[in-house]
Amino acid sequence: MLVLDSENPEDFKVVLNGDPNCDLNNPCQKTLDLIVDGINVFLGRKTNTSFVVKVEGTPVDLPHTTSAPYMKKVSVL
Repeated sequence: MLVLDSENPEDFKVVLNGDPNCDLNNPCQKTLDLIVDGINVFLGRKTNTSFVVKVEGTPVDLPHTTSAPYMKKVSVL
């Protein structure tokens, strides 16, 4: 589950990138761009055993953190 603590819907975008010329009968490569609070996270194709991941255009190795994870308890009504 994803919870966005922002009133502005522009703070979170998901863009699925695919090849428009891909044959539907064959597997197609797709990539994903996440834009969260103005930071662009690119989730690319799998190469060997890892995925291409870039944050603001800089490749990162997974797992990648710049700070401790933020966890929030959500109650269910």
